[in-house]
Amino acid sequence: MKRWLAIIVAVVALSGCAQRSAKVADYLPEVEVATPALYLDTVNLGRLSEGQTVSYRFAVRNSTNTPLAVLGCDTGCGCITADFPRKPIKAGERGVVEFQYHTAGQRGLRYHVVDVTFSTGAKYNVMFGAVVE
Repeated sequence: MKRWLAIIVAVVALSGCAQRSAKVADYLPEVEVATPALYLDTVNLGRLSEGQTVSYRFAVRNSTNTPLAVLGCDTGCGCITADFPRKPIKAGERGVVEFQYHTAGQRGLRYHVVDVTFSTGAKYNVMFGAVVE
């Protein structure tokens, strides 16, 4: 149910958003993880060419008093790969999670949800959307 809600929100967001460059953002969005919670984000990758690979990354700040581990990233398909800190993030520090979206063999309006799970029980769901031509 949560996944469908995220998909609906992303489709609506993508239909009215301005196009964004398909390169890694100049800024680094940051998620502060402290308690078990569900964090949601949508990312409009804009118009892409089939076969193009684009990246998106964000920082994870550990605002707990104990090390924070990224337990995993569920990408849902083989077209998205994830790179995340393999060692726990120390209290007060941050780590970077990066996704790469490979558009080979894809065309049209595309959306994918990536679920990042943390040792605190928190989840960060990112929905990527793009138009692949």
